[in-house]
Amino acid sequence: MKLLFCLLVFVVVSGFQCSSDYFYSDPNDPGLSEFSDHGYQQVSSYINDDPWVGASQAYSHFNLASDSFYTYSQYIWLQATAAAQDTLHFSWSGRFGVTQSDFVYTYQWQSNNVVTLSIPVPKNFTIREFYALRGKRFPDAGTPVSISLGNGVADQSTTLDGTGKIYLVSIKTMGEASEFQMTGLYEGNIGDSIHITKGRFDSRFYTYEHNLPD
Repeated sequence: MKLLFCLLVFVVVSGFQCSSDYFYSDPNDPGLSEFSDHGYQQVSSYINDDPWVGASQAYSHFNLASDSFYTYSQYIWLQATAAAQDTLHFSWSGRFGVTQSDFVYTYQWQSNNVVTLSIPVPKNFTIREFYALRGKRFPDAGTPVSISLGNGVADQSTTLDGTGKIYLVSIKTMGEASEFQMTGLYEGNIGDSIHITKGRFDSRFYTYEHNLPD
């Protein structure tokens, strides 16, 4: 499917359904959010052709610095590793179905509520280098992308891993250098049976929703 790496036209959305979390339905892809660049806090995709949308429910994230757990509905986590490169994780909490009650679970993995995309980054990676990723598409030479469907960093027992693609269309500050809005596209496959397609996100990240150093 060519959606991920085709340029999309930004649309001024009007007349579509809007809820308190700014879910603007895409008229061309029922159940998904409109692709936007307004910080609407939207994330959605199809997983095996079923809509999966961002949810306000939070998942647990383990803070290695303080040995404690925090809960977020989204998080960007820079993970130090013993390898030549560190890992940058982009995570969103969500659910199947536009509303909690309009999806019938068939498989155990469908209860996993966190989609994470991960890319390798250089050691001593900073928020300035993160901003330089604007407009980048991964994978590229030497930068593979992994994608997972799980229940957050705090619970790895049910996590399913595969390979993905991510296009960071826009990254821009929101007044403070450590707070930003990020828009992009993603897709991926987990084995031969789980296919994530037409993913898009339009998210605002505040200082407590990432650990990128200055």
